[in-house]
Amino acid sequence: MNKHLRSLWFGFAFAVCAWLAAGCGGADPYRKLTPIERQIYLEPALVSTALSFDRVAQGYDSACMLTPAGEAWCWGSDETGQLGALTAKSCQSGLVACSWQPVRAQASLAFASLSPSRRHSCGIDVAGKAWCWGRNPYGVLGRGLSGASLVPAAVTGGHRFASLAVGGNFNCGLTSAGAAGCWGFALSLGDGVQAHSDVPVAVAGGHVFASVSAGYQHACGLTSDGMAWCWGVSFLTGSGTEDESKVPVAVAGGHRFRVLQAGGTATCAISLAGLPLCWGLNANGAVGQNNLGP
Repeated sequence: MNKHLRSLWFGFAFAVCAWLAAGCGGADPYRKLTPIERQIYLEPALVSTALSFDRVAQGYDSACMLTPAGEAWCWGSDETGQLGALTAKSCQSGLVACSWQPVRAQASLAFASLSPSRRHSCGIDVAGKAWCWGRNPYGVLGRGLSGASLVPAAVTGGHRFASLAVGGNFNCGLTSAGAAGCWGFALSLGDGVQAHSDVPVAVAGGHVFASVSAGYQHACGLTSDGMAWCWGVSFLTGSGTEDESKVPVAVAGGHRFRVLQAGGTATCAISLAGLPLCWGLNANGAVGQNNLGP
């Protein structure tokens, strides 16, 4: 077979593989997007519902809103059950299950707040009880059992939380007295043990936090006087070292903060003086530093 015929043959074979989208090494990476995947809204669009909401919680590829009565309605990707509803899905992109209209999460519950993440979601009901649903790696649902849950499952332990911080594979809850407890991935729990936990465990140190923020594999707590304490993966604690920490360590520099948010690769905060400060990995400029030169 000459060079010209070989080129034609390989081109034909590639086209057939792309059309079949199966075999020949798997799905075609150059396939055309489905009609659902092509839809992009460049301006705000009204969600397909007649419901009225007063609170919103945005996840990675799903969203939830709460009605004034505390009903939780969610829509978007339901790949891992993060919508919290057993209702038949109303769309299918060809890749993951999804719903383009709101479906109610656990009809019997009234929520005070919701916190969707990428593969799971959590919420606090009006009595302060925590509920989680979706995927359950490392026990991130906190229900004391392995396996996913397609509907909200109660977090074990009878805890009452004032707020939740939902991370990548862990969560933390903060009581009205400022005590923090976390569950899920070992290094992110701050309990000094470094073992995965499918139930909440107390964050070590006896700190009284005004707020807690969860990143991908680390968390930070802010005290009422503005002092920040972080724990988890090495370079994100802000302690001045690259060592990981199983317990809260003080953020270096003697700063006092009024607000703090933990992220995937960096943490940022605003000092009491209004200064913006970040620490962590400066990949893609996440710390706000120009280390590439002018």
